[in-house]
Amino acid sequence: MITRVNAFIKQVFYLFIKGFNVGGKLFFATIFAQLVSFSAYPIIARIYEVEMFAVYSLFISVVTVISCFATAKYSWAILLPDDEESINGLVFLSIAVAALCSAVVVCLILLFYFNNKFSLANISFASLLPFLFLFPFYPFIYGVQEVHRSLMVIRKKIAELSQFVVFSAILTVLLQILLAYIFPEGNGLIVGVFLSGLLSVFYAFWQYKKYQLLSFRSLSKKIVRKIAKKYIEFPLITTPIMLSNYFFFLLTLSLVASNYGTFILGMFSMAYKLIQLPFSLVEKSMSDILCRKISHTLNTNNRDVLRIYVLVVVGLLVVSLIAIMAIYYLSPVVIPILLGDKWLEVVNMVRSIIFPLALTIIVINMVMLFPMVHKKQYLFLPFKLMLDSILPILLFFFASENIYDTLSSFAIISSLFSIVLIVVIYFWLLRIYKI
Repeated sequence: MITRVNAFIKQVFYLFIKGFNVGGKLFFATIFAQLVSFSAYPIIARIYEVEMFAVYSLFISVVTVISCFATAKYSWAILLPDDEESINGLVFLSIAVAALCSAVVVCLILLFYFNNKFSLANISFASLLPFLFLFPFYPFIYGVQEVHRSLMVIRKKIAELSQFVVFSAILTVLLQILLAYIFPEGNGLIVGVFLSGLLSVFYAFWQYKKYQLLSFRSLSKKIVRKIAKKYIEFPLITTPIMLSNYFFFLLTLSLVASNYGTFILGMFSMAYKLIQLPFSLVEKSMSDILCRKISHTLNTNNRDVLRIYVLVVVGLLVVSLIAIMAIYYLSPVVIPILLGDKWLEVVNMVRSIIFPLALTIIVINMVMLFPMVHKKQYLFLPFKLMLDSILPILLFFFASENIYDTLSSFAIISSLFSIVLIVVIYFWLLRIYKI
């Protein structure tokens, strides 16, 4: 038993060492991009009011839910095939779905607008109405960004993708800071992230043309339909799981605003973002290693793919536990220095949600990467729905006058549920593949 544990630990270290060699540029670019975003928060927190950040969080949550249908997650399937026809077909299919999704959003907005239905909106969403015209752009922006990441990985253009990641992060931060001074009465957070996304789309298409990454000439309707059917599990299974995650978070923000006000929503959103940034840094970097290595091993040995998957998840768990302890004990000292005195309430928020949120991020990644190692991702959809709905249910039916009482209940229930789900997934895979 001890020998097997030692061998497993060596494999984890081997994975990280090889990961740096295989996708080191993308790994460090992702880390740098996250650090750029994180380092801007001391400035952004001081030049924008808490309520503005609350509106920004609601906006991002709404457009993320809308954009969940962009590409129907066919963009994830781009990493899997080994033939040119399938790669080009999946790219075409993904961009076409994203464009269609944007067109549908335009139609829905016009339909609601001319029927005066927006007056029925929740009061927490009323502040988003000035930015309504931006919504249709986001499915296409998100779709192109997803396609670009997958395509550059499968084409082995890691250095070029690294440039794209860093370019997007720096541009977003600079625009958000600059717009705060140009339009002090407007919400530069929203306009800045929109302009950055739009420019990143042009940058992605420029890279496609420069490196001649695509060719749609040989594609036909028959070929596209065949490819869509072959990878049908992505829109049917992966998209609902992603939608569950984003929709319930949007519902959570809306209920926090309704029950406790915009100021508390701003504090809650900032706490969520501060926790998400370091965990996103770890998660994105490790998923880059996973996707990069899977693109080399998927067509050779499925057990190798599973081993990489298990090692990445174990590594994510270990690093996350270290991050949880660091954030919990250092937040009372770091956050006041980082954000300023007006954000002091964020310290209590961070310490209340750090553990369940970290576990939720781990579970999401375990389930979302499942199509790459096993086709039965749908088995975990009900459990994922239950996990995502815990906090909205507590806020809707059992909300206390003090938000921290509600968050304490959420922490206990969500943490226990996440731990059970992680153990079930892990041992289920080990049993199937007998590793």
